[in-house]
Amino acid sequence: MNMGRCAAREKARSETSLLKAPHRVAFVTLGQSPRTDLVPQIINSIEVPIKTIEYGLLDNLDHDYIASITPEPGKPAFLTHLRDGSQVELATAWAYRRFRKIYEEIRHHGADLVVLMSTTCGHDFRPGGATIISDNVVDRLINLMAGADLTLGVVVPTQGLLIGLDVLGGPWPARVIVRAARHGDLKALALAIDEMSTCDVIVLHSMGYSDKDRTFVQRRSGKPTIINRRIIANAIRDALEQLDDPANKEGETALLTRLRSLSNREREMMFYVADGLSNKQIARDLDISFRTVEIHRARMMEKMGFHSITDLVRVVDMVSDL
Repeated sequence: MNMGRCAAREKARSETSLLKAPHRVAFVTLGQSPRTDLVPQIINSIEVPIKTIEYGLLDNLDHDYIASITPEPGKPAFLTHLRDGSQVELATAWAYRRFRKIYEEIRHHGADLVVLMSTTCGHDFRPGGATIISDNVVDRLINLMAGADLTLGVVVPTQGLLIGLDVLGGPWPARVIVRAARHGDLKALALAIDEMSTCDVIVLHSMGYSDKDRTFVQRRSGKPTIINRRIIANAIRDALEQLDDPANKEGETALLTRLRSLSNREREMMFYVADGLSNKQIARDLDISFRTVEIHRARMMEKMGFHSITDLVRVVDMVSDL
């Protein structure tokens, strides 16, 4: 398809979207809704008008009941947030049951897209409609990057998540180092990432990790650092595009092939550029010349087939259409 036809197609899609009612998107959190610390940031990143409704596994439950479903020591657990901002741990078995019940309720009332904002809460779940299972999206990204010969550091929020932890129902790739640190606990994050000095990229694998956590980890480690909420924002945008245009989807194999074609320096460049750093800043951080940055950046853009920084960011931020 030539560029003129592409532009015409995009213009037609844009004009058509103005005539459509915004899609209804339901967000489900492990804790209590609304997640004012999370959902508005995701919506702003989507840059597509939507109508939202939020559900929480702990909505309408009192503190005594919530205390009764905390996990026993040494048992698998989720970490989540209450409406007052405090954090609580939930027994995973209870969370699975509650989560499926709420999902059926959402489907009964109707939503164009359901976003399950959880970590490791959906590996065995088979949704009946358009659904983003956040942990599966991130796990696919982890598998993809590990398959592209990157060594990854993955941080999860509780020790309970390390018990029987897997990725997409199978073992973590050999090139993945997993450690636990709570959201916002900079001391614990420092201890975790100090054990990841050999990693190429660090993933903060929970919706609760904030941009502040990400900035701290990236500065301390000197590694490109990814947080779930940025990945999921792109997954939502792509899913909405799929609802309007099912043909707009790239295969995982093609993207993996392009990633594997990059040199280690070109991969680094991709993450730094996506993070908004200028060529001058990248040169300083990597202790290389400005011209060398220009060369690696140009080669990376060509190999990946990026026509703009927006294209690059959507892949790094996150291969969410896989």
